[in-house]
Amino acid sequence: MRINEKIASVCFIFASVFMIAGRTAFASESVARIGGREYDDIDVALSDAGNGETIVLLDDVKTYELGAEAVGESLILDRDLSFDLNGFTLEHGGTTVEIGEGRSLVFTDSSVTDKPAGGSLLFSDTDSEKAALSPQSGACLRIENINVISHGTAIDSRGSAELIEIKNSGISAGKYCVAAEAKTKNDFGIQIIIENSRLTSESDDGNNTAILINADGIVDIRSSEITGDRQALTVRSGKVNAYESVFKVTGRYHPTGRSKNYIEEKWGKGNDVPTGAVIAGNRNGKGYADTIITMDNCGIISENDGIPALYCDANKKYGSKTEITGETTVIYGTILKSAEQETAEISVTGGRFTEDITEYMYEEGILLKDRNGMIVVLDEAGFEDSGREFYIGDEEDLRLAEEHQADGVRWILENDINIKEAVNITSYISVEGEGTIRMASGESGGDTLIFVENGSKVEIRSGNYEGNIEMNEGASLKISGGTFAGEILASEGDVLITGGRFKTDISEYINTESHIVREDTEGFTVTEVEEKEDEKDKDNGKENIGEREDGETKNDNNEDMKDHKIKAERNGAGQHRYSLKEIDSADNNAGEIQEEHLTDSDGRRGLSNIGAHTEDTTTAYAPDRLMTRAMAAVMIWDRAGRPEPIGISPFLDVTSDKYYSKAVAWAYDSGIVVGYDARTYAPNENATKEQFIRMNDIANGRIPAAYIGVTDKATLGWAVDAME
Repeated sequence: MRINEKIASVCFIFASVFMIAGRTAFASESVARIGGREYDDIDVALSDAGNGETIVLLDDVKTYELGAEAVGESLILDRDLSFDLNGFTLEHGGTTVEIGEGRSLVFTDSSVTDKPAGGSLLFSDTDSEKAALSPQSGACLRIENINVISHGTAIDSRGSAELIEIKNSGISAGKYCVAAEAKTKNDFGIQIIIENSRLTSESDDGNNTAILINADGIVDIRSSEITGDRQALTVRSGKVNAYESVFKVTGRYHPTGRSKNYIEEKWGKGNDVPTGAVIAGNRNGKGYADTIITMDNCGIISENDGIPALYCDANKKYGSKTEITGETTVIYGTILKSAEQETAEISVTGGRFTEDITEYMYEEGILLKDRNGMIVVLDEAGFEDSGREFYIGDEEDLRLAEEHQADGVRWILENDINIKEAVNITSYISVEGEGTIRMASGESGGDTLIFVENGSKVEIRSGNYEGNIEMNEGASLKISGGTFAGEILASEGDVLITGGRFKTDISEYINTESHIVREDTEGFTVTEVEEKEDEKDKDNGKENIGEREDGETKNDNNEDMKDHKIKAERNGAGQHRYSLKEIDSADNNAGEIQEEHLTDSDGRRGLSNIGAHTEDTTTAYAPDRLMTRAMAAVMIWDRAGRPEPIGISPFLDVTSDKYYSKAVAWAYDSGIVVGYDARTYAPNENATKEQFIRMNDIANGRIPAAYIGVTDKATLGWAVDAME
């Protein structure tokens, strides 16, 4: 990739790579300043800079020295030096700069105010096989508020270097962004801190690793995004602690003669290791210490289905352990460990996963499945809150729910499910949904579908059950809805039925004071409130609303009926057009539209701060512009007060640098959006009326009921209730 193309392709978290516009602010022709001294030649400034002084750029400059002395084929920095890029570009056209033993090199940008990164440090002519910066034993390198661009490796340090600190910055490299390697068994002790930064390693051959650690040091990664073609993070020895960060591998690398989607069973020499987002341990036996990785509330993503998200290996001398924890951890891809090395360990205590991770769970862990079909791992404390949802789409999901039961969990039946044997319930479970549970034989009413064991409690709220519900002594069952083709066998259990339709007579389980059973050709229907004829219109069975003397309608509580906030008027053939009627300023629910949010200073209609919902400007409303799915999420998020999301969204097409990333993450955690699938949100696609109405409905705590039938009111079906 040519360097100009590389610069153009860099997409950091930050607002921009170059800020050239500010250079005209300086009237002089000076290119640098040291204290009160100004220089029109950067090399003269570098030569004049004393130990510990700071060089402030006043223009874009290029140097072949970077303040270092030529020693053989290397440039060695033998003093402490700082650069303030001040919004400009510092280009180094020479070879590797070694930061001498015990020395310090700092790159910052004082021009940064409201943006994460300012000027750029460009290594334009460094050999692709060599590093741009190489801290030696006891040396320190600090990078803050800048962008670093390199052909080859950006930073390659000795394992005995003291500190590498990268904050609020971006690094784009052709091989490694950051590498820490041990040359000898005593070459260790480095500390690496990466915070609020984006590291991207990519090249034409795809053989790149963003971070390589092969030394017994400590690495802390926080709130950062790490991307590599072959690996995002490879740890052969040492300790890595990652918090609220994303590690992503593109999986582009494939050696000659091997398939594109490959993983080595055994490690080879050098960097000939498996392809994956995170690689832990060292098979070849040349490591220098155990490998310990902790991923807390992180994302580990493989963009290629044939490439694992996490692979752990080890050798007989040095083991590896990777711990995945945190409720908001998201892992897309397979998790694997060496089958030959007992010292390779993986422990999962929390997160959401696309693949089964049962073998890596700790004993007290509990598995669920969320609305996108992802496996959720929680500990027992995570179930203290009621309303945990396990979405069940097939028998495999049902058996997973059966195996990992916990009090307070809701089972939601999404599809029709054929089972081979009864489901045993041992906890306090509620069951609901639109699906049907039946025996695989297709026989209805003759087999037991659900068996409620002693001490357990089940509430069935909806769904269809073509078989018997059976109970042990000491079990409890409540049915408030659903259809039942089988029998309720509860001679030894406690049963209360307040709703539902049944093929068999279940009168013995009805509280006759508050419920009734109605028999018809379909069987028996249980209603929740006892029918009173004086509250019904005998002619049509509808509620008799009544008339006031002044002609105004009233409800059954004799209260005046207010106009609806949004009135739907028929416009031919069942179509709707919406018009604003009465805005009740006292009603300040999140979903109610307030007048102050509908009109700006120019009288234009729309939500407040609409500019925040577009990428182009904050001063224009753009009333004729189509609303995208990203804008829809931001609008609803804005109305909710812009709460901080719990974690990152699981969608691969919603990266952390987008204006809508927090909105989508919050909407996902809140159940407002689910995406087209587990990986795709499609933020730039237009939002349909149905999608937006449903999003808004859920945001206000109203879950649209299932729609049966097809009309032009709701072409997709699920939004009809919201539209009504």
